[in-house]
Amino acid sequence: MYNSYRIKSSNINPNITCSKSFNPNSLNEQKKTYTQFSINSEFRTKTYSSFNDNKSNIQESSSSTNFIIELPEIMYNVIGLELVQAELPSVVYTFSESLGNSSFQITLENSNTNESYTHIIKITDGIWYQSKLVEFMEVNYFNYIGSENNLLKFLKFDIDSASLKTKIRFKTIEEYNNEFLPLTLIEYNLIIDHLVYYIEPTDAENLIGNKKFKTNLGVYCNKNYNFENDEIKSLSNTALEILGFVIEDLYEIEIIEKKVKVCKNNYKCEREINYYIKKFSKINTTKIGFINYFGILNSTNLYGHNTETSYYISVNDFLSNQNEQITLVGNKSTISANNIMAKVQLLASPGQDNFFDAMINFSIKRNYYGNVKLRKLQIQVLDKYGKIVDLHNYPTNFVFELTIAYNSENQCKFSKEFQDDMNLLNVN
Repeated sequence: MYNSYRIKSSNINPNITCSKSFNPNSLNEQKKTYTQFSINSEFRTKTYSSFNDNKSNIQESSSSTNFIIELPEIMYNVIGLELVQAELPSVVYTFSESLGNSSFQITLENSNTNESYTHIIKITDGIWYQSKLVEFMEVNYFNYIGSENNLLKFLKFDIDSASLKTKIRFKTIEEYNNEFLPLTLIEYNLIIDHLVYYIEPTDAENLIGNKKFKTNLGVYCNKNYNFENDEIKSLSNTALEILGFVIEDLYEIEIIEKKVKVCKNNYKCEREINYYIKKFSKINTTKIGFINYFGILNSTNLYGHNTETSYYISVNDFLSNQNEQITLVGNKSTISANNIMAKVQLLASPGQDNFFDAMINFSIKRNYYGNVKLRKLQIQVLDKYGKIVDLHNYPTNFVFELTIAYNSENQCKFSKEFQDDMNLLNVN
C-alpha cells in the first residue's frame, strides 16, 4: 500500500542513474552498518612445514598464537576493523627449552687438587613460583649427593622471600651437615678454603666470546666524542636474566677507549671491551647477625622481573591502505611495527583466561582509506619483543567488528526500484 499523496511527473527523472555523486542519505540517513564475528584458533587454517630438510619430519607451523583464518564469506566495502573482545590464557612458561632460556652453568674449581667441574643446571619447562623453583633446585642439584665429585652440594641456591632476589653462596657447616654425611669444622673449612665457583650462560661462548673480545666500531667522530656503554653484552633471553642477574653480576667489564687521529679535528673511535669472569670464594664474606656467609652472589634484579605482563595482538589483513597500529619501542630505540591492534594485560592466574574488552582495555580501531574487500586475517599474539608467544596451542578466541559502508551496487538497485515505483504511482 502506497501513501495517498501523488508526485508530479515533472519532479521525476525517468533516466535516473547511480553515480559517485549519489548521496545515499537522500533515501536513508544510515551510512554504514556493523558486523561482528568470533574467531576461535581451533578452526584455523593449519599449515605444515618440514624441518631440517627432512620431508618425513612434517610439523604444523601454525599455532593458536600464529594462524590464518578464512572468513566465511568475502566482506565487501569494509571501512573499519576493530578487535572488541579476546580470551587469552596465562600459560607462558617461565623457563622454556624452545626459547633457549631454561639452563645455565656453574663451574667449581678446587685449587687444592687443581680440578674443575662444570655442571649444567637445566630447569624443566613450566610456570615456576619462587618457592617451587628453590625446591626443584635443591632436590635435583644442590642437595643431590650424586657422585663424589659433585661439588654443587657445597653451594646453596635460594630466592629470598623478602627481597625476591636470587642468592647463591656456600652452605654453612650446619646446612651441609643437615643434608649430607656430617663433616667436622676442620674438614669442612679445608674444602671450602680451596673452592671457587663462577656462573655463566650455557651459550657463553656465543654471547661473550672467549671471555675477552675486542670490537672496533670504525666510527668517525670529533675529538670530543663521548663513548656510551651500549655495546656491552647483556643476558637478555637467558635463564640467568629470569633469575635476576645482569652481566655485571657475573663479569668484570674493562672498557679501553682509543681515539686514532684520521685528519684535522677528526678521529677514528675504537673501543676494546674485555670480560673477566667473577669468581666467588670464601674471600667474599657477608655477615648477617652473628653468621658469616661465604661466597655470596646476589642478583641485581628481582626473580622474574622480565616476566610478560601483557600480550600484543597483531592482525594482518593482507591489505596496505591503512596506517593505524601500535608501535613497540625496544632497546636502542628499535621499533616493532607489526600490525598491532591491541594490548592485553595479563591479570589472570596461571592456567586461567585473560579477558580483553575494547571498552575497558587499550586498543586501536583500524580505519581504511577507502572501501576494501576482506578475505582472511592472520592473527598473532606477540610479547614485548615482538616475538610470537608460545601458549602451547591452548585455544585463543577473538571477536572482531567490521564497519561496512553501503554497497554501491545495492544502492543503485534500490534507487532504480524506487524510481520505478514512483513512476508507477504517478501513472495511477
